[in-house]
Amino acid sequence: MNVIKKTMRHLALKGEVCDGRSSFGCSRNHHTINGVVFVKFLDIIDSNVLFRIIISGGKILKLLFDNKLRIFAPLKLKEELIKHKDEILLKSKLSENKFNAFSAFVLKRIIFVPLEEYSPLIPKARELLGKHSKDEDFIALCLFKNIKVWTYEKLLFDLGFGMSTKQISEALSNLT
Repeated sequence: MNVIKKTMRHLALKGEVCDGRSSFGCSRNHHTINGVVFVKFLDIIDSNVLFRIIISGGKILKLLFDNKLRIFAPLKLKEELIKHKDEILLKSKLSENKFNAFSAFVLKRIIFVPLEEYSPLIPKARELLGKHSKDEDFIALCLFKNIKVWTYEKLLFDLGFGMSTKQISEALSNLT
């Protein structure tokens, strides 16, 4: 828990405010790395990555708060967090108060996109995902923003939408 507290204090001091109005984050400077366009670096975070950040903290938490990274998510991510709260509490060994404070801190780093903005792309996402419909909001948002999702889901990598923690870390280290 001390690592999480230290990280929260460190990141709160170095945090950068982004209003999220631009679909490409605050910066208009963009780069292309391996065919992916980065404005600074944009990504969508999926539920399992968020859960791991809350449960584990550490390096993955520091990555989330890298000032070169802009994270987007569908509002559905908040619903998933509430739905799995008991499981995350158990695995993280956080008290409910600490969980609430820490998850609120982490969620402030994410730019949430309302369903109305990407809903026209839900049918295309369903078509791409087939029976794996639980990620349709994330894929529709990928299509809308033309960016990838930070995930552990093999199917999303197979479809060309996934980015691993390692890939994100490497891409951020390549940005100047």
